Amino acid sequence: PAGISETVTAPSHGSTASLYPAANYEENRPIVLAEGFDPLNEYSPELLYQSLNKTVGEGEMLDFLREDKNISVWVINWYNGGETIENLAEDLQYLLREINRRSNYANSTVLWGHSMGGLISRYVLADAYDKNINLGVKKLITYNTPHKGAWVNETLKNVLLRWSQGTSRDKLWNFLNAPAAQ
Repeated sequence: PAGISETVTAPSHGSTASLYPAANYEENRPIVLAEGFDPLNEYSPELLYQSLNKTVGEGEMLDFLREDKNISVWVINWYNGGETIENLAEDLQYLLREINRRSNYANSTVLWGHSMGGLISRYVLADAYDKNINLGVKKLITYNTPHKGAWVNETLKNVLLRWSQGTSRDKLWNFLNAPAAQ
């Protein structure tokens, strides 16, 4: 299948949406995949697409949607996946409006949030509803999303920090102390 055909960048914080177009792009039925917690920015749009493509079932789900169902896939990659939900939500709201505009305001976007991406997606939709903003989203799907929160044991956090050494300690420290992990 074809790779990324274009990328849109949110002006506020720099998160991106990368398009994997459908076989017949004219239909413009988008699905938007919002990545989860990634404070070290280890996942590129390509890696996210590949991993989510094989997440459900035995086949390659995203390729099937693009090739057989004419659904375009947009992959959201946070500029800093450990940033606050409010900042990431600001980027997602911009990107959803832009995707809806590029879809000729079809209001047919399916938003799929993975893990923390599900929390951000839910936050964005609630905020847009409160402010009467049309983002073009007709359905929200969340996958492995901690809707009731995620708890990190402080003792375990401190033990992990003591056991780590050098640069890995810095990476672990940044990971465990990212605003989104609080």
